[in-house]
Amino acid sequence: MFNIFESNKDNTTEDGRLLYNIFSLVYIFGGAVPYIPQYLKIRKTQSIKGFSSFVCFILLISNVLRILFWFVQPFSTALLFQSFIIIATMLILLRAITQLSSIKRSPSMPCTIIIRKVDTETWNINQFQDIWLRNFWKWTRFSNYLLFLCLFTLISGLCTYLLSSSQIYIQLLGFTALFIESMLGLPQFTKNFYNKSIVGMSISMVLMWTSGDIFKTIYFILENAPLQFLMCGLLQIGLDLAILLQCLFYRGEGFT
Repeated sequence: MFNIFESNKDNTTEDGRLLYNIFSLVYIFGGAVPYIPQYLKIRKTQSIKGFSSFVCFILLISNVLRILFWFVQPFSTALLFQSFIIIATMLILLRAITQLSSIKRSPSMPCTIIIRKVDTETWNINQFQDIWLRNFWKWTRFSNYLLFLCLFTLISGLCTYLLSSSQIYIQLLGFTALFIESMLGLPQFTKNFYNKSIVGMSISMVLMWTSGDIFKTIYFILENAPLQFLMCGLLQIGLDLAILLQCLFYRGEGFT
């Protein structure tokens, strides 16, 4: 029976193992904590202005790939369990976003008409372009996000199963998962830059990103995790600091 607190250090003392277990628990659930302030802010303001939903996209994709990477090259099971927690958190956040969008959407809006047609008419290329391509990741129905996640998981899982004997594919899979995750702050950084404002973005979320990524990088070092993990952590810290600089630069434009 495997242990989610399994460590690479077999000769640790009992106190050391207890500390390690606490450290692992914090890591597993700590990844979801930064999104609590953003979720509460969305609920309170009834607005998603200032928050990029592509943050959810990046975390969903990267964590699905990380889980697949674990099956072909096992690493710490604490890291694996964290991926499941993050995926659940992102789905909850997307659910809140789509609920808000459905409340604010007017029945006369073209997008509503298009969506109704999809429910009653035969699927065609124009509807595919309107809903899946032109409005990619701006959907107003939570079911669209779930469908995308299921399709992506199925396709990438099948590819991983068929190519599980290829070391090139395995290493590429791990690098891709972690490189995508390291870009987590990029959508938020870009949105702040174009808005010239941080209104609607939770500063607490970014501060937690930064502290969490520092914590995570230290954890990778202690766990002797593959090099891809360490590179991911360092790049994420760099983006976190860049967003914090934006907070200072745009502090007169909605610093909250």
